[in-house]
Amino acid sequence: MSYIKSYPYDLFISYAHVDNTTEKGQATLGWITQFYHELGLLVDRNVGKTDLVSIWWDDLLRRNERFDNVIEEAIKGSAIFLSLTSNGYYQSDYCKKELKCFYDHAKGGETGLFVKNQSRLFHVQQYNFNHQTWLPEFKGMNTYNFFELMNNSDHLGYPVDTASPAFKNGVKLLARNIYELLIELQAVTQEPPVSLASPSIFIGKVADTLYKTKVQLIRELEHLDIPVDGGDVPPPFPRGEHRKSVLQKVGNARLSVHIVDEVPGIAIEQDGMTYIQEQVALVQEAKKEQLIFIPKKMKMDEVDNARHRNFLKGLQDNKSDTDQYTLIRELSVSGILTEIQDRLKPPVLMEKLERGNSVFLDFHEVDTKLAIEMSTFFFRQNVNTFLCMNGTSPSDTMQTFESTLKEVNSVMIILGSVAADWVKERLNKAIETILREECPVTKLGIYVAPQVSYAGLQIKQRFLQVQFLDDSQSHSFNPATIMPFLKNN
Repeated sequence: MSYIKSYPYDLFISYAHVDNTTEKGQATLGWITQFYHELGLLVDRNVGKTDLVSIWWDDLLRRNERFDNVIEEAIKGSAIFLSLTSNGYYQSDYCKKELKCFYDHAKGGETGLFVKNQSRLFHVQQYNFNHQTWLPEFKGMNTYNFFELMNNSDHLGYPVDTASPAFKNGVKLLARNIYELLIELQAVTQEPPVSLASPSIFIGKVADTLYKTKVQLIRELEHLDIPVDGGDVPPPFPRGEHRKSVLQKVGNARLSVHIVDEVPGIAIEQDGMTYIQEQVALVQEAKKEQLIFIPKKMKMDEVDNARHRNFLKGLQDNKSDTDQYTLIRELSVSGILTEIQDRLKPPVLMEKLERGNSVFLDFHEVDTKLAIEMSTFFFRQNVNTFLCMNGTSPSDTMQTFESTLKEVNSVMIILGSVAADWVKERLNKAIETILREECPVTKLGIYVAPQVSYAGLQIKQRFLQVQFLDDSQSHSFNPATIMPFLKNN
């Protein structure tokens, strides 16, 4: 998550790795590492919350690595760019390419290089370079000086000691100016809110067996900044008051969601109808769009409670053309979330997505948490996303798997906690289906999760090129890793 929602990253720190080296046997952190931690801490304090501002910095030693798509997309996806210049920086073609990439992209972009006379490019000097020798991108820019001169004849100097007041005060000023620019950027890049009724979703009461599912779903929706009314009308509650309360909640909602299984729940008064059943009926009465989720493999004829059995069978068998509910066999949070997201996209956006990016995110149930995090990012990037959670057998839910492949133009399979053989079999199944059914899929990707090795996964395909999205060196999901895959759809 980033502070400026239209950018995956708020700040990109560009530096030469030679400036972060330490003497052999020294236990202290490098100068750049200390600068990064101090700056991040002070920016967080200015914002007033930790982990809200997203900072990209490459803490791996990329000494001989080429300027690749991952770095390029991270730079283009950053709201602010900070250069720590030194002899090493000026000698590094890699660093100069990073600077030029941001400068050219920002200057030609919609936001521009300047926001109310504040540059999105910060120039921090670790050494004293005469302005006549500055790189072209720094011409006319203000600088933040983090060097000290040893004597009157010393023209270059050395980086200030990280324990010195000069370092502390310098980072304070820099952090405050970055925060002030973030505020301005937030104002100029903020998209107008989607016109939805508030709260946008009413989630009906559930049986105790589904309470954890409901809580997790509400948490994920709130993470997406989608207002939710949990529908908590606590029993016992007189029928008249219950009816009045539910109709008021539903009247304020854009969408009504109900999660139902074999358990009927608590009955209202003495007539046998439960709060769960009545809330479903009240939403139908109010003519509101309604999603009703039930277990995939539930056999309605085998439901013990006769009234609840008839209620479920009625939903399945007696739906009329005027009824505005959809009965969906899905109880996974990721699946429910996908259905809700599809319903909340405005018509104009839906038209755009149908012609543009659409990704089928295929993953094993052990990687559900990662898949939800990725789908949340996709949703914010206006990418139409279909989730398919699969169990231990690759043949599970093959009907859903095959039908979804007909609706998308790209497929991404997550290699996380699951075995590499599982991923390979899913990939082969996808290619077989794409060729047999003439699916519109043009791109295949395998996302390698943080701290995961894929050395044993050998993929050779003649028909569709498989793109590896390698996030294995990250500590957590890094959106910049998958941006090239999404952008090229």
